[in-house]
Amino acid sequence: MLKNLNPQQLAAVKHFGSPLLIVAGAGSGKTKFLTHKIAYIIDQKLTAPQHILAITFTNKAASEMKNRVQELLGEQCTEFPFISTFHSFCAYVLRKDFQSLNRPNNFIIYDSYEQQKLIKNILKNMDISKTSYTYNFVLAKISEFKNKLISYQDYATLPSNHILYDQVLAQIYEKYQQGLISNNAIDFDDMLFYTVVLFQRNPLVLAKYQTQFKYLLIDEYQDTNHAQYNLAKLLASQHQNIYVVGDFDQNIYSWRGANVQNILNFEKDYAQAKVLYLEQNYRSTKTILKAANGLIKHNQQRKEKKLWTENAEGEPLVFYKTKDEKQEAEYIAQKILSLKEKSEYQDIAVLYRTNAQSRVLEEILASQKIPYKLVGGFSFYSRSEVKDIMAYLRLIYNQADNQAFIRALSKPSRGVGQTSITKLLNQSQATNLSIYELIKQNKTNLATKQTQSLKSFATLIFELEQYYQTLTEDKIGKLVKSLLKKSGYQQMLEIENTPISLDRLENIKEIISITKNENLELGDFLNNIALISDIDNTVNLDNAVTLMTMHNAKGLEYKIVFIAGMEEGLLPHYRSKNIPEALEEERRLCYVSLTRAKEQLFLTAVDDRLIFGELWKRPTSCFLDEIPQDTLLIMEEEKSYSGHPHSIVYKSKEKFKNNQAFDHDFNVGDKVKHKIWGEGIIHNLEGIAEKSIAHIRFNGESKKLMLKYAAVTKV
Repeated sequence: MLKNLNPQQLAAVKHFGSPLLIVAGAGSGKTKFLTHKIAYIIDQKLTAPQHILAITFTNKAASEMKNRVQELLGEQCTEFPFISTFHSFCAYVLRKDFQSLNRPNNFIIYDSYEQQKLIKNILKNMDISKTSYTYNFVLAKISEFKNKLISYQDYATLPSNHILYDQVLAQIYEKYQQGLISNNAIDFDDMLFYTVVLFQRNPLVLAKYQTQFKYLLIDEYQDTNHAQYNLAKLLASQHQNIYVVGDFDQNIYSWRGANVQNILNFEKDYAQAKVLYLEQNYRSTKTILKAANGLIKHNQQRKEKKLWTENAEGEPLVFYKTKDEKQEAEYIAQKILSLKEKSEYQDIAVLYRTNAQSRVLEEILASQKIPYKLVGGFSFYSRSEVKDIMAYLRLIYNQADNQAFIRALSKPSRGVGQTSITKLLNQSQATNLSIYELIKQNKTNLATKQTQSLKSFATLIFELEQYYQTLTEDKIGKLVKSLLKKSGYQQMLEIENTPISLDRLENIKEIISITKNENLELGDFLNNIALISDIDNTVNLDNAVTLMTMHNAKGLEYKIVFIAGMEEGLLPHYRSKNIPEALEEERRLCYVSLTRAKEQLFLTAVDDRLIFGELWKRPTSCFLDEIPQDTLLIMEEEKSYSGHPHSIVYKSKEKFKNNQAFDHDFNVGDKVKHKIWGEGIIHNLEGIAEKSIAHIRFNGESKKLMLKYAAVTKV
């Protein structure tokens, strides 16, 4: 059973008697350790299988773990340990013991649709504008509170000047929870929340599960949020037989509540804890690991570790900078075609920081007949927010398009429900008039409030159509900018202000970039989009290049990896650059992306990138300076790209040009101005050169900003 383990894995599997943290680097065989640990406990009869609890984050990972344990134990595996996700385990507990919190055990679990319906009714009854408190915004905030174990009662007692407190949100939160209770329902966040509360308030219930589960194993510990962390600590508090696996260098989900301090503080939480490192990598070449190690060592929130491998030295990382994003995509397509001689499409992945980047890549790959598939998302033109804006454009072009009318009407919501829409569709069919025409002729036969909403919307479409007729250049880009503003769609996403909503806004604004400098008519543009969408539906996915965001790439591996958009503002992302902790997470994200590659890595960037229809100069990512230069092969283009997939000739550059050293003239006491937070005063400075950090107090709130990237000026 243990013969295929390396010395570090073997030591980890055989360790008992105290809590254990396994720091498992990328490609080091963490799943192998976990499954062998479980099998070894059972094989050595240290406890019965049913007394082992193994928790992971996805059903897929849990299923894989079960299968591997069964393979290791063979015929002696007649009983199984409890291997599940956090949520599945919590559902199991609540089904048995929810009554200890005076709640019935036969609860139902609300999905996102049912949650939205409940919030919708609450907002309607409270007469709250949906532009101020959207469903997604409210649900994201409530989820955040629950994952921080903040009940609605606790939230309501927060002081009014607390960073989290919002009086209206407090009322919505209370009504939402009361609504769940009255329907004998819980949501997914409640599973974690109530299980922790149950264990905290009922020592006897906690003791029952501590007795039942004498060994606790947790995968991806660096991704645990506050609730998950507390749940683990409660379960392990009696026996201390807790074995967690994770990697502080792969913590990339703070926006989902993951807290890197959970893994960094493991030894503080468990006084007798032992830490073992799995540093032998079985995935990548020596060169790739040297590049990744050189990058991640610049992070402060980590413990020293260095991946190594017995694999071959391998080829250098190739960096190539193009003029713009179209040439970047063309270069990637050309390289894929040349690599196809020795590799399959399915061996290749293209990673990018933002979903909006996929648009140009999709179009170029499709034009070169390179099959591709998207992981963790929809193709660009299939994304709901893009389809919403396309519905507006279709309606502006053709007011008889009822389906476009209905979709555009609902985003943002204008108070016209499904019952009214059904009546309009029936009336349209009976009269052979479009919904738009029914409104125009005042023949809707609806209540006054709904009729007014419909008239306002029809007026909006008419005004946008008239505005389009006045345009002479960049017509579609200007039209999209106008409709985003006048329709309230942009405001809706900005007010929501979640990572998902901001990502959607980036996708929408990418539409503005599509027709820049082409000056297409609206009808031609819509036809082109329809043709592109048709290509999306016909690609062969059996052997295809994988396109995905860097976040979705975690846990995966490919023979060849492209990382597109190695530029300031993309990687690291512009929303992260001013905050040291966020910059470290961006660096971890880059590290994760580098370590997905087994044999070859290609990094690309552009000089100028169209962002929201405007051309932006793009300096290369600061992370490129942090990658050891002897691992990089810098390629230059000898002649311009002609459009033919084999028309580029390259030459190598001997070394990478580092950015000029950063300096500043800020001092403690300086009054400064920031474009978002306004005026403030520097009350502390730390670090030197490009690592200089200013502590600035804005309206009583202190911010830590890296001066190299912070948009601050002296006043």
